[in-house]
Amino acid sequence: MKKSAWFCLIGILCLSLGHFPAQAQSAIQVSEDRIVLDIPEKITFQLSVASSAEIQSVELRYGTAQRSCQDSIAARRMDFQPGQSVELEWRVEFAELGALLPGQRLWWQWTVRDAAGNTLTTPRKEQTLQDQRYEWQSTTNGPLTVEWIEGNRSFGQQLATLAANALKKLQRDTGAPGLGPYLLVIYPDDTSLREALVQSSQWAGGVAITGENLILLGIAPEWMDWAEEAVPHEMTHLIVDDLTFNCEGVTLPTWLEEGLAMHTEGPLTSFERNAVLQALEEGTRAPLPTKDDYFSAYGEQANLDYRYSQLI
Repeated sequence: MKKSAWFCLIGILCLSLGHFPAQAQSAIQVSEDRIVLDIPEKITFQLSVASSAEIQSVELRYGTAQRSCQDSIAARRMDFQPGQSVELEWRVEFAELGALLPGQRLWWQWTVRDAAGNTLTTPRKEQTLQDQRYEWQSTTNGPLTVEWIEGNRSFGQQLATLAANALKKLQRDTGAPGLGPYLLVIYPDDTSLREALVQSSQWAGGVAITGENLILLGIAPEWMDWAEEAVPHEMTHLIVDDLTFNCEGVTLPTWLEEGLAMHTEGPLTSFERNAVLQALEEGTRAPLPTKDDYFSAYGEQANLDYRYSQLI
């Protein structure tokens, strides 16, 4: 075909395309869609929406990115006065409905219907939760990210190195791929950590959120001895979950998983070993595995249980 004929054809196509109508906008328009964090008290979902017809129903759906065998979705049909313009809020009170923790990834979306039969489902939004009461610092080491409040950058880097070394040890000892990414959220003390957890054992100094590769710990900059135990311990729980996750309800006995976590921390001291042996001789600690799913909720006894799990 001659060049002039090509130009003619292209011109006809451009004119034709120019007459195609633009894609119509949805009759329902969202002007605000966000969450407001008030950790450790609550999270507030906010929506402002309008339509040419009366808005009659709005439903909120939300959940976390935690790995699960079943979809874990919360749904809330909103109560409101129907109208063409609606502003809505829904508060998740942690004390009543359970806490969403700093570092967790929260997703949400709304479905809106009006009297004309129009339906709009908003794009699914996702946000990593952060305790807005503090200013956070952050550092990374491979697949690991550490966020902390108090202490200089060297402190955060030391924590990231501890986690990275524990991950390498676990990959070597268990064969787990340990791909990550992993997030460690570090509070400066046990009190502030327990505030964020809302519901926790009084002695808890840390927690691993399996299925989300998330660890929360209370570690002050001067507590590096504690960090050298706690960081590898909680990293073990994440890797064990990677290795054993299934939908049949099969899990490792508590004593075995905690024993593996204690092993990652390092060897028992002679004092710790003798304390366990003495408790067994005195009958104040029952032999495992007869109590394989029970660890004490009290500090000293809990410490004894953990040491015993490592000894066996």
